[in-house]
Amino acid sequence: MTTYTTKGSVRRCCGHEHKSLETARKCMTKDQNLCHGLGGGSFSDRKIVAVEDGLSDWQVRLDYTRPLNDDEYETLAMLDEDAGY
Repeated sequence: MTTYTTKGSVRRCCGHEHKSLETARKCMTKDQNLCHGLGGGSFSDRKIVAVEDGLSDWQVRLDYTRPLNDDEYETLAMLDEDAGY
């Protein structure tokens, strides 16, 4: 089963194993809002990545993840549209 996490080169991995793109998007948005609230031009560089079944935490941190595929991006676009983004 594919799960999702959010990670960036600066903010690093959120540490969550999201079971859906929707919860991963909410986590990413929460981090973006947190960073924006710090002021001074702060921003989150986290993006959603897919985690294939069986990867350990250290493999996720070392970027054994994969980018989202076209179907996953389409699902995110629909979620964003539903949320009014």
